[in-house]
Amino acid sequence: MLHYRKPRILIVVTPFIDYSLCTGCGACAELFPLFFEMRDDRPWFINYEKFVLEEHKAVVFACPFRAISIS
Repeated sequence: MLHYRKPRILIVVTPFIDYSLCTGCGACAELFPLFFEMRDDRPWFINYEKFVLEEHKAVVFACPFRAISIS
């Protein structure tokens, strides 16, 4: 008997920071230090490999200026 395995598709999504909206307040880095790090008064997304959308989608709401989106 043959078993058919449905192919798995991996879609990589990561938070995107729109620096034209970002004020550098650091709220994202305070709330999610695992994923955001402040460098030169700007947040940088780090630890891409640990980001799982279903578990961490609240990162979008960490920014009071709506500068973070998922892409």
